[in-house]
Amino acid sequence: MIERLKAKKAHIDSLTLDTGKLIVLVKLSGNTHLQEVKKGMFPDSVETTYNILKDNLGHIIYIMESPYSESGDWDIEYSSYFDIDGRIFSFERVAGFFNSECTGESDDAAHESLTKFFNKQSRLVDSTYTLTGNDGKSLKKSSCTFNYDFPYKIIYRLKNYLKANKIDLTH
Repeated sequence: MIERLKAKKAHIDSLTLDTGKLIVLVKLSGNTHLQEVKKGMFPDSVETTYNILKDNLGHIIYIMESPYSESGDWDIEYSSYFDIDGRIFSFERVAGFFNSECTGESDDAAHESLTKFFNKQSRLVDSTYTLTGNDGKSLKKSSCTFNYDFPYKIIYRLKNYLKANKIDLTH
């Protein structure tokens, strides 16, 4: 089962490389409604970007949420992968950040990746974690400072995710 889930995630990841297939929405500072981004023309004051991918039948199968760092000291992406019934089957958190104190060089970033896979009952069936420097070599988690380790929630049902993030694609 886990190999099937990993293959399904890898297939969706390959589809996201065609940015023309993505629906891009942004949450602007001081605004509760999301705005669609057309032709890569991002407005100012973006708080969060959402990249959404639908399958050929119109089911949402992927949503990547990325908060915006004004300082540029960090970059975080939370990716949720959904089956056609709207259940999460994988979640990935990818972060890059400076000021980690574990990379050797002050201007080197640390790169953290956590991937989880779930069965149809939303139970965790597999998980991988990596922490590396710019050179790709492993870093010791106990040596790092995680100044940008913001709390996040995994939302297991697509309808709940859309509601929680005020995403409405009916227009």
